[in-house]
Amino acid sequence: MRAVWLDSARRTIYFGGEFDSVGDQDRSNLAAADTGTGLASFWNPRVVGEVDVLTADGRGGIAVGGGFDLGRRGRKNRIGAAVSRRRHRR
Repeated sequence: MRAVWLDSARRTIYFGGEFDSVGDQDRSNLAAADTGTGLASFWNPRVVGEVDVLTADGRGGIAVGGGFDLGRRGRKNRIGAAVSRRRHRR
């Protein structure tokens, strides 16, 4: 884990780095978990490559930085937005 960002209003912790699972949930380098239960949320952006930085994007979501591909879009990125305006509960 290289980056952590806490959204206390949504009781969600976001984390990034180089990993392929969170507990028994399949997650690729970027994930979120409920701060009350510790369980991985349903949010699964499927990032290919390392995530180095997480921060608020100023619009209710998170900004993500690192050397990664957003797999579904197929292009290389160094910074991207992973908008997450809802609570990601299990």
